[in-house]
Amino acid sequence: MATPIPLRSLNRRSLEDRAADELRQALVSRQYPPGARLTEMRLSAEMAVSRGTVRSALQKLLTEGLVAQRPYASWEVVGLTEEDAWELFTLRAALEGLGAEVVTTGVMEGRIDPAPIRQAFSLLDQACASGAADEQVDAADFHFHKAVIAAAGHRRLLTQYERVAAQLQMLIVAANNEPRASTRLVEAHRPMLDVLLAGEPERAGALFRRHAWDAYLDVKAQGIDGAGAAASR
Repeated sequence: MATPIPLRSLNRRSLEDRAADELRQALVSRQYPPGARLTEMRLSAEMAVSRGTVRSALQKLLTEGLVAQRPYASWEVVGLTEEDAWELFTLRAALEGLGAEVVTTGVMEGRIDPAPIRQAFSLLDQACASGAADEQVDAADFHFHKAVIAAAGHRRLLTQYERVAAQLQMLIVAANNEPRASTRLVEAHRPMLDVLLAGEPERAGALFRRHAWDAYLDVKAQGIDGAGAAASR
């Protein structure tokens, strides 16, 4: 079981949003393992914000499916079952497949600039080549896929994707949880970048759907521990 890492104190901005961002990152990176108990008092002290701010942040994460509320100001980190993984990866395949088709069509017609997607791929390539920390590689992996969805310019597609984004990030961490995963990420994503520029929407959609399904098979093969992720790296 991973040892919880104390959360950083926060400077003032939108405190509720910053607190939610900090907590989300801690949960996605498994600093707090599924099943762990979180209390508003402890989190308030660690982040140097009020319990009301912490409560608002946790309520946001509740809607994202990352935590569950327990009596007496206590919260619990939610785990994902194999069925959850299947649902999320099949949903990811549908959303990203559609996004890839829309982007490829838009690039072919000159309506969509692929530069942000190229940049996202470059960041992934750099993270893998530099031997960056696992968390940075996982973040760059997710950023590439999110960049494709954002580039589509499809507001409702982006809204649906963002509703499950945090849970998808948890499963990306699990899918990448195998030896030499970072070296294979660039090999897997380069054809995805190429197909977006090739002017073949159906092939682009099929490749992105296949990628999501292969990621599900990787997680399934490693075994879901009831906590929503494979064994620690």
